Amino acid sequence: MINKKSRYCSYCKVRHPVDDFDKDNFICKYGRQLNRKKLQEKNKAIERDPNATAECTRCEIIKSIKNAFSIDNSRPSGHYPLCNDCLKLEQSGIKKPAHYMIGLAKKYRDRLLRTILKSVKDQERTITRQLTEDFMHEGEAITFTGREWQIKVINDLRPHVVYRKPSQKGLTWVLERFVFAMLLRYMTQPYKYLDHTGQQRSRHIEAIYSFETRTKASSWSKVRLKKIKNDNMHVRDALKLGETDSALLMQLGGCSLHLVGRTTISDVLTISGDIVVIDEKDRDQDPAVSSQIGSRTLESVFMNTQSTKGVTRETSTPEVSGAGISLQYESSDQAEWEIMCVKCDTWQTLSYPECIGNFYDRGEEPFQDKLGNTLLPYWRCMQCHAPVDWETIGKWDIKDPDYYENCRWIVRKPENYNHETGAGIGGYQIPFAGPQRSAA
Repeated sequence: MINKKSRYCSYCKVRHPVDDFDKDNFICKYGRQLNRKKLQEKNKAIERDPNATAECTRCEIIKSIKNAFSIDNSRPSGHYPLCNDCLKLEQSGIKKPAHYMIGLAKKYRDRLLRTILKSVKDQERTITRQLTEDFMHEGEAITFTGREWQIKVINDLRPHVVYRKPSQKGLTWVLERFVFAMLLRYMTQPYKYLDHTGQQRSRHIEAIYSFETRTKASSWSKVRLKKIKNDNMHVRDALKLGETDSALLMQLGGCSLHLVGRTTISDVLTISGDIVVIDEKDRDQDPAVSSQIGSRTLESVFMNTQSTKGVTRETSTPEVSGAGISLQYESSDQAEWEIMCVKCDTWQTLSYPECIGNFYDRGEEPFQDKLGNTLLPYWRCMQCHAPVDWETIGKWDIKDPDYYENCRWIVRKPENYNHETGAGIGGYQIPFAGPQRSAA
């Protein structure tokens, strides 16, 4: 008979008293210590950007990781979530003042601060935090549970990024929110930059979101955009500040969003932009049109590097190998999504069909047990073949929206992107497996 006051430890493979576990953990305290040491050794080998910055989860200030954060290789980020100054305050017992306010008082305080500091704060927060604090999705708070792979993708501000994806993975949702979040950051306070003479200038940025056809752009405006406006008061307020809110051109404060089709080159030649999104690139009838849209940032002053201008995002489900989005991904730094099996401590990028238990191909009969019952396919660890325990992967919490565990992006070819000059392409292979998708 199983003792209800005990719990099975997925690390030790035995049951322990409940007191040996932290709340909501599947690994006992001792096992977590051993597992953390193993993770530290593995993560030490990951190449980190020496100039990277991060936002402290306590003071919400972006600081240099190298100078302001303690190293913690057991975390995917490689550092502790609190900066050194805030860590000292926490250790001395000084809590964050906001913790003392609850209920209506806390809601009023948060709303007041957001109103006063929004323009400044938007440029300091990660986009993930901006979305979870300011946006809604279908009337509910935005969540990245089970979709932790989206966090780094949406926070990536490199100039040129491509995404090779399977169908129906929610990447269009990510790019939609990315564009609106960026425009909202600069709708009242324009982007500041220095011109070639060293003088400071200002610019309200413009974005171009492109689809295969003008008809699809119009349909997106009528259906998807309507949902975004209904869910998010900041978008509605921004559109009220703008003079235009038509089907294919929206003005958010001083910023603009153009929705265009890619049927002919003439559809895009008259528009310049600072942010360009090319959705489902491989479906273009004329690939030259996508190239023309990509060149719309040539006069941009937004987030420029030594070798790039503006921000470009290209995505597609690959139609052919060795061309289109596949060719671009192969030329990029090639980031792949890894998950860790807590049963055998193996990091792995799930590959088809090795990661599917009871796999059978099209035209084949499914496997059956000895009683003749059909055995359903399931996601499995490619090392120990145990079912993937999705509850142990990610463990996303809205209180710390940029943190996740037991999963990470690994760059396979870092030499293909230069973080100092911006030269090269950042690339993501979007994972096909996940808790929301059946293995069948």
